Amino acid sequence: MPRSRSHPAYHRHSLQTLAMALATLAAGPAPAQSNVTIYGVADVEIDNVRVTGTAAAPATGRSLSRATSSSSLIGFRGSEELGNGLSAMFQLESGIQFDTGAQTSSTALWNRDTYVGLRSVDFGQVRVGLLSGPYRVAEGRFDFNPGATGIAFNAALLSFFGATATDFGFGRRLSNAVFYETPKLAGFVASAIWSANESAAGVPNSGATGAGLRYDEGPWLIAWTWERRNGTGGVGRHDTGQRAGASYKTASWRVGAQVDHQTRVNDDGTDGSRNAFSVMTGVNLGRGEVVTEFSEAGNLSGSLCGARCDETGARMLSLAYYYPLSPRTLLTFRSARIWNEDRASYELHPSAPSLIGIAPGAQVGAYAIGLRHTF
Repeated sequence: MPRSRSHPAYHRHSLQTLAMALATLAAGPAPAQSNVTIYGVADVEIDNVRVTGTAAAPATGRSLSRATSSSSLIGFRGSEELGNGLSAMFQLESGIQFDTGAQTSSTALWNRDTYVGLRSVDFGQVRVGLLSGPYRVAEGRFDFNPGATGIAFNAALLSFFGATATDFGFGRRLSNAVFYETPKLAGFVASAIWSANESAAGVPNSGATGAGLRYDEGPWLIAWTWERRNGTGGVGRHDTGQRAGASYKTASWRVGAQVDHQTRVNDDGTDGSRNAFSVMTGVNLGRGEVVTEFSEAGNLSGSLCGARCDETGARMLSLAYYYPLSPRTLLTFRSARIWNEDRASYELHPSAPSLIGIAPGAQVGAYAIGLRHTF
């Protein structure tokens, strides 16, 4: 039988209900829950690299067998919904040598993309930290090898410069950086990055800027990127890179191509430029994929190559097969060869990692078998 409002038990129940309501109001709204994911890649291989001599490098030939870890990593990322389509996000990522247990950097624990930022459904995302710019992102998107790493990585030619294979750093992350990317609109995404070169404080025009535009819809990926680095390669150096690429994929095959142009202009008036390109194919065999890439770096031009600019180019051919043991585990079979002209010294990409050093005109051949697991 329902109690009347005058019943003592009714008043006790009402007071308890009121107390609970007041406690809830005092506590405020429940905070949004954040989530953290641990992830990583373990990519190890056993490879053999052979260097043969030429008239410019008259070695009888040497070979090196080794266990290597290609761009292996561990990371932590998380996000928190803030409401109205806005979320906070962070990432901490560190490179690991699975063959030795050491970090890939002796100076930084979190030496890969590490940042904090905000993401909006309507306005895109902004990140601050150690970041890959549009140029570096394109480098990975237009290499068909999983992870864009190892001896078959075409950046061995496309991301280096001239007779001494100088690294202008366009394939490297930018520290002290701010990155912005728009939402996708009709398949198009634009992005930009700015980096303060804090280690070169007081140096005029130091730091880096970059921009990119890509179309990523259906079977097509088309991208253009630009990056300018002032003083990051040394005081008085101004390096500019442009890269454009396109790829098309179906269920059974894919094909792509990219071109790269790099220039350096120094305050002392010396300069140089280099063009390169790469053509990539991938064929799905039903159980695994065969990936082939051919790349060529042209001769240098400008005063930086000295008295002669000829014979400063190189060609590279790679062939790889990736056999899936599971959705997250691949058996990898990679091979690559670099033909340096007489005054060029390109070698395998540092993610392989690189060799002791290549004399001008030397030829480099390598093959590897490995295991790549993502978690």
